[in-house]
Amino acid sequence: MQNIQRAVQERRFAFALRHCEELLAKDPRNIQAWLIRGHLAWKYENDTAKAVSCYRQVLILGGYESSNASVAQARASLAQLLAPEP
Repeated sequence: MQNIQRAVQERRFAFALRHCEELLAKDPRNIQAWLIRGHLAWKYENDTAKAVSCYRQVLILGGYESSNASVAQARASLAQLLAPEP
């Protein structure tokens, strides 16, 4: 997980995406991986639908608990993604 986070920070998005997909294939309940996958879909791939799907997966796996930092971050990202354009 740390190598994926470091790759995102270093803007090595293709590497982060590949390893994130591998991690989710092995552990589909990894909330952090879904959160990063959503970020990559939104910012790197410009795929809003995929990003929304990933963030919703974070909410489901996190039990919609706002006290969970990943759930809170997914909610904030969804709010930005789904906000109407001015």
